[in-house]
Amino acid sequence: MSAAEPVCPFEPIEDKPIDRSNDEKSNEFISDSLLKAFGEKRLNKETVNDITIVRIIVLRSFHSPLMFKWHRAESGKNSILTVKRLKYKNNKNTVKEFDGLDLNKELELTPVQDKLLTTMYMNS
Repeated sequence: MSAAEPVCPFEPIEDKPIDRSNDEKSNEFISDSLLKAFGEKRLNKETVNDITIVRIIVLRSFHSPLMFKWHRAESGKNSILTVKRLKYKNNKNTVKEFDGLDLNKELELTPVQDKLLTTMYMNS
């Protein structure tokens, strides 16, 4: 009988997709803590009133989170893009906590910019 070959600890690990849809802690963080820090409410039919809004939150590894919110153009009005960035502060245990916004800007989009965003997000 031959001895079994030892398993190399440096072999590549099989890629497995990560499904965070059932991860309650991640969902709670995104929906409660992060939205509250941005001063945002959860989007639903009552808060949106048949207006198309696209909101994207970007969690960056070494920089503050960003939020982009696009209000599609209504009749006679231009589209608005809101850009927000959170700032951090360190608490007593040197853990980073959100400390308000250090960027909160609304940009009025041109019809060409609105058409580009509509093509990218509404036709996919």
